[in-house]
Amino acid sequence: MSKNNKRTYLLYLLAAPIVAAVAIVLRSVALLSDYDAALGYFDGRALPIAMAALLVTVIAVLAVLTHELRGFFVATTDYRDLPTLFSGIYLGIALVFFGVTLAVSAIGSFSAPLFSPVASVAALLAALSLLCGAGLFAVRAFDGRAVGPARAMLTLAPAVGAVLYTLYLHLDPAVRINEPNKMLAAVAWIAVAFFFLGEARIALLRAKWALHTYVTAVTVMLSATLCLPNLLYEAVHGTSLLGSTAADFAMLGVFLYATARLVAAYLAAIRAETAEGQYITDFTVTREPLPTEEDAPTDSEEDSDEEALDR
Repeated sequence: MSKNNKRTYLLYLLAAPIVAAVAIVLRSVALLSDYDAALGYFDGRALPIAMAALLVTVIAVLAVLTHELRGFFVATTDYRDLPTLFSGIYLGIALVFFGVTLAVSAIGSFSAPLFSPVASVAALLAALSLLCGAGLFAVRAFDGRAVGPARAMLTLAPAVGAVLYTLYLHLDPAVRINEPNKMLAAVAWIAVAFFFLGEARIALLRAKWALHTYVTAVTVMLSATLCLPNLLYEAVHGTSLLGSTAADFAMLGVFLYATARLVAAYLAAIRAETAEGQYITDFTVTREPLPTEEDAPTDSEEDSDEEALDR
């Protein structure tokens, strides 16, 4: 890996947490200063527009870099590193609480005045999928292997749950359709679905590592931008923006887990580069040394060799 490509690759991997931090600050300030909870919109649009422009621009730039650097991405099929282990355990627990809360909310909505049967069914199916997805992290807490059809099926469960929860958010009559927080939540959960779909492809040995690393970086940015300002707003005002604190904690778990996988991808690239450099060094050291002037044959030796040939 050349020095320029190495710097670009490092910039690619560090862009996600840096941009996420900036987006978190922008959205947090906007929620605490310009958000009108009664209407569901922001009084001032400068900060939300700046946040959206930043995310869209960086996501587009990372897409270009992904195509240009697709040959430098390294496979990471090991889930036994400590960041992945602990973030996975937290995510599994958060998915259990979120699934139970979502199921209870869906059952209670059958008797609500604004009853939507499609939204309630979507919420129930999403809850079941998320509860099944929590089993994946229970398995990985004891076995960090990634490959296998059973693991692929378990990994698909949170992806399906994320899509169904996005459908529930869209159909939920309690939240306005065009509310900015709802739109951001829908986009973030769709990114989560693609992230776990890529994880399922890893389990089936059909992973596209460049694309999966890109989706992981996008998931880190969107999940952090959604959950952390939401939790801060609830801590200050005592109410959840979208009516589910468990959803924000589950998204926090996704953020931690995706960040752990991004760090694992970077460390795998560093190890691969080190191994390649070590191979080149070993090859150089163990080559046959070039002959020196002292090793060159003398004139008498050359004459004796010619006499031997004449005989």
